[in-house]
Amino acid sequence: MNPGQAVAGVFSEPGKTFEGLVARPTWWLPFVLLIAAVGGSIVVATPKVDTGQTVREAFEKRAERTGAKVPESQIAEAAERSRKFAWLGAPIGTLFVAVAFFAIAGILLGAAKAMGGELGYAQMLAIYGHSGLPNVGGALLSIPIFLTQPDASLTQQAAQRVVVSNLGALLPSDTAPALLAAASSLDVFALWSLALLVVGFRRIPELSPGSATAIPIVLWGLWVAAKVGWRVVVA
Repeated sequence: MNPGQAVAGVFSEPGKTFEGLVARPTWWLPFVLLIAAVGGSIVVATPKVDTGQTVREAFEKRAERTGAKVPESQIAEAAERSRKFAWLGAPIGTLFVAVAFFAIAGILLGAAKAMGGELGYAQMLAIYGHSGLPNVGGALLSIPIFLTQPDASLTQQAAQRVVVSNLGALLPSDTAPALLAAASSLDVFALWSLALLVVGFRRIPELSPGSATAIPIVLWGLWVAAKVGWRVVVA
């Protein structure tokens, strides 16, 4: 398989494709697609977000929790600072996604090896990169949707709900943060990627079917629990 055939094969013949990727790994194309999709979506979304209103809402929610009102001058100063550095969102976000790509593949590799799997880092990069292609599709889908929004018409929270692909996007905006985080994790693209990751893991040599199924699901569950727990702490 060449890289293009591997990308197409994930959607048409995932089992056969992951077998080929384990035998002869390639991962650069899904990585490039991921970076392009995430970077493009952030660039398009940035002017649609009213950073001033986003900052104001954050201060208001903090005041509700603590009872301490923040001076209007401090809110205005923070909003102006946020607007000034909004352009950094795309490079920082893209860099974070790039680093996370290699770090998560390393975690998955360690888990697979701990359960008896025999594979190298390049093979895990190939499995993880190609299993994440549905998420790439979700990021690409957000671009035309954001383009239909007027500039400075969304808060940061509203921008995360533009693509209605998860339960969180269907809940009211005043839903408890922990519940919203849990519901947002039930995302069509994320669950599709998780299913493909299980398919890929089941092609890892010497890894039992039970372990191949459990590892991605358990790690995903821990990630969701961490997100929900964080929202409980900061709420």
